[in-house]
Amino acid sequence: MRVLSGLIRGFLLTSLAVATLTIAVSQSIAHPPEKPEHGLNETTYWPLWSGDEEVSNATTLRARLGNETTAMAELAAMTDIPFADPLQAVEAWNLADHRDFPQTDAMTSVHPVGITLADGQFVRDAYAAVFSVQPSTRGRLSATDQPLYVAPNGTLLGTIDYRVVIPENTSSVDRRVEWTLKRHAINATRLLVDGAVESRSSGSNTPRLSYTELAEYTGSTHTLALEADVAVALEQTVSECTAWTNASTVNSTSNTTVSTTNSQSGPTSRACTNWEVTVTEHAESLTVRDAVEVTVYTLSVSGFQTRYPDGDLGVVVYKNQPWLGYEAPTGSVRGSWRFYSARETGWDTLAETSSSGSTLRHSPLHPLQVTAFPMETGPTPAPRANVSLIESFGVNTTAPTLPPNVQLDVPEDSYTASYGLASRLHAANYSLSRLSALGLVRGVETSLRPESFSEIPFHRSNLSLDVLNASAETTTVRVSLRDRETGDPIETQSREGYVLVDGQRINTTANGTALVTLAGDRTSVSARYEPERWWDVNPAYTGDSTIVYTGGSTLQVLSVLYQTSIPIGLFLVAVFLIDRITGWDIWPPWGRV
Repeated sequence: MRVLSGLIRGFLLTSLAVATLTIAVSQSIAHPPEKPEHGLNETTYWPLWSGDEEVSNATTLRARLGNETTAMAELAAMTDIPFADPLQAVEAWNLADHRDFPQTDAMTSVHPVGITLADGQFVRDAYAAVFSVQPSTRGRLSATDQPLYVAPNGTLLGTIDYRVVIPENTSSVDRRVEWTLKRHAINATRLLVDGAVESRSSGSNTPRLSYTELAEYTGSTHTLALEADVAVALEQTVSECTAWTNASTVNSTSNTTVSTTNSQSGPTSRACTNWEVTVTEHAESLTVRDAVEVTVYTLSVSGFQTRYPDGDLGVVVYKNQPWLGYEAPTGSVRGSWRFYSARETGWDTLAETSSSGSTLRHSPLHPLQVTAFPMETGPTPAPRANVSLIESFGVNTTAPTLPPNVQLDVPEDSYTASYGLASRLHAANYSLSRLSALGLVRGVETSLRPESFSEIPFHRSNLSLDVLNASAETTTVRVSLRDRETGDPIETQSREGYVLVDGQRINTTANGTALVTLAGDRTSVSARYEPERWWDVNPAYTGDSTIVYTGGSTLQVLSVLYQTSIPIGLFLVAVFLIDRITGWDIWPPWGRV
């Protein structure tokens, strides 16, 4: 009967616990606080919550935010907002939010749902959890490659908790056992990098552990582990009776009187006259651990630089990691990466566990994570009047997918993950040292050092044509291509550049010349030098064009002049008008050569 009663009691307790969990989950609200907290203003706070459920109408919006809302709150409630740079506000929020971890007594453990818990003899439901690593950026490079990039120097925030189980006191006629909790604490916390201790801290439920020079560890991928030692000491007092006597012969201070029955003389009493007391301390230490895989994010750049004949700075930058781009004092070139901020949903609900069971509650903790994703627009210069993007070098990569509730534009199938950008900065006073390369992790950037960039001289070219023979059947011209400053010949046979003579592609020889025979009676012959990319050769040259008349009648010459001048004039007028309307500063067209 006693066994059946125990089973029924256990069933009822289990059912009650399940019901409590279900009710708590249904009442849990996942979204963050409905007004700015932790010192963030309206403009900064609302865009941080990409991935939260969007609203589609004004009624729902007012129900969530109230009647008094700001324009930024309304925009963020109805859509997700991308950023051009990783946000420092995310780190400020996490540092402040970390302090909101609930404080409880020794008999209750507070932990995120789903975390791995450890049990000892007296220590139960103990754990360590990584709250955030910052500065950091989750890079969604592809559907399968999504590393957590961290800066070489940063901070790991964590939470630690546990509860203590005190055994029940027991008592019998000749033996008493009493338990007392003497002390309990988180003795120490440690941050380990690939198993090696990086930093230590005294015990705390909310440790903050720093690391430095992560890039000096072998490899680029590392394991950051949070470890903590939970220590508990209990005192056990055991009292055992070692001497008995009849109750009538002892005074009233006797501790225990026991009544017994004798078959011949009737009831008798006896009392314990001596208790032997033994006090024992039971100590227990339990180590808890949580870890996260990270990729240290460093940024190194190299490439080529040149000075255009008009003074503009030409730069080709190659880098070692996915990057944001580079910027100058009056412009920038950005790659395809943009950013959003979203909460880590694993912290939406906390469990409070005690000897009577677990209760779920809405979490006051909402750690945020910065995420980088490829934008569909690709690399862009800004402003175009100051910076021109010449070429982007990259690898075709399968586009990643974003979480279901993050509504931002990513390429549908694939995108070009650039590993280099070539640009032209329209300012004579620019120097390479004034440019900075920007990383995907906040605070990680580097200057473009001249010693890491090969300097390519950039000269003007001079293309000329001489008519050697002209008849009704053929026209023979000599092409000459030379350096305008030095007069040195430009040979194109071993280069990617070439000369177009009336649409026919030819190469000049070592002396910079070539003979070309064209079929038919021609009034004029035109030629254009198409140089290769300036960073592929040394020295580099500007393009050039020319035209020569073969000596036809005056009427033929005038006809040619008319036919060529009209379209050229219309084109220049169009360029002039576009320049005035858009402010692109492209007039005159030859001013950038």
